[in-house]
Amino acid sequence: MKALKNIFISFIFVTACANVLAAQGRWTEGFGQGNLEYFIDQDGFRLYIGCPTEAGSADSQSSVSFN
Repeated sequence: MKALKNIFISFIFVTACANVLAAQGRWTEGFGQGNLEYFIDQDGFRLYIGCPTEAGSADSQSSVSFN
């Protein structure tokens, strides 16, 4: 039973982490600390756009970065 519990927890962890990673050449949406995040990975480069929401941090600013 303990092994089944460990497998289930591992599966949940891997699934949660997989949602954070952008797929090659496809837009990915995320949400963290009241901010919407959009990013795309292509050939080792990442375009990232962060947008605060009304429920997000009042100190947060919109941002765009290219790495």
